[in-house]
Amino acid sequence: MTGKLTIFDRESTVIHDKCRGGAIVYRTALWYPDFVTHLFSVCTPYWAPSKEYVPLEKLVRSGRLPNFAYQLQLASGVVEEKITSKDQIKQLLNALYGGLSPEREKGFDSKHGLHSDVLPRLLPTKLVDRATLDYYADQYAKNGMHGPRKSTPGHATRMS
Repeated sequence: MTGKLTIFDRESTVIHDKCRGGAIVYRTALWYPDFVTHLFSVCTPYWAPSKEYVPLEKLVRSGRLPNFAYQLQLASGVVEEKITSKDQIKQLLNALYGGLSPEREKGFDSKHGLHSDVLPRLLPTKLVDRATLDYYADQYAKNGMHGPRKSTPGHATRMS
């Protein structure tokens, strides 16, 4: 990682990431303390390196990382089964950007994941305009939900 950043003639940097990528931020700071001047991570608490591998499911079920339960749902294939049309993709994106039902129910939360029964009742999010949601729904509809749930921009795609 530092090799990639040194091509920009950087002697130090600020790094950040989210979700499981946040763990990489912490490790980079531990391995390269002179290179990382500041860091921040969203949705990833720090835990010390361990010789024992602990599967994500165990971390979620134990209560250590309940906010990663959505990742278990995404990996299960349930989202691919339920979100199959462009309209459903747009509803999912609306939920991810905070769209709420008239009763203030969420269509997505980190401790569960997708609440597919709520999606059709969501009001438009205030965070993203309709044209942007339409654009991304068009893009995701080209390949369905199999590709998008396997990777995010800037991250490697896991092939299955």
